[in-house]
Amino acid sequence: MRSMFGLVGLLAAILVVVMFWMVNHPADTVQRGESAKRQVEQLAGGSPEMRAKDSITLEPIVKDGKLRYVLVDKIVADGPMEKYYGLKRNDSIISAGPLDFKDQDGEMAIELILRAYQTKAPIVVLRDGKRIELPQPATNETTPSGRDNSSTIHRQLDALPGVR
Repeated sequence: MRSMFGLVGLLAAILVVVMFWMVNHPADTVQRGESAKRQVEQLAGGSPEMRAKDSITLEPIVKDGKLRYVLVDKIVADGPMEKYYGLKRNDSIISAGPLDFKDQDGEMAIELILRAYQTKAPIVVLRDGKRIELPQPATNETTPSGRDNSSTIHRQLDALPGVR
């Protein structure tokens, strides 16, 4: 009888160790690490290959002594600013985050745009006469799990580690 209790106790201990190992699986740690790495790169102003400020050439447009907008003069394809915001050449950036450029000088406006990238703040551009807030929210995208990402519950499920 004692040996039976000892065996059951040993099996229970092994089961707890296995369950603990499954919950704290190294693959989850790697996934979290990759996510944290992307966030740190953005906060640092770009990726290891290219900084955000090196991926774009901005030109402040001043009229009657006041800044009107910041023109995207050049943009590197697949650079950090193009990837995150989807900016295109000749976009006119009129605000970054909560700040409008009306009371700013050109250099300050450029710094605000780069800071917006680092903090993932939205920017507002005029493109083909239309006012657009970037980055645009994802709609009807398919996630790596193959689910439609337009549903809030699906986005929440995809955010949970191990749920596919």
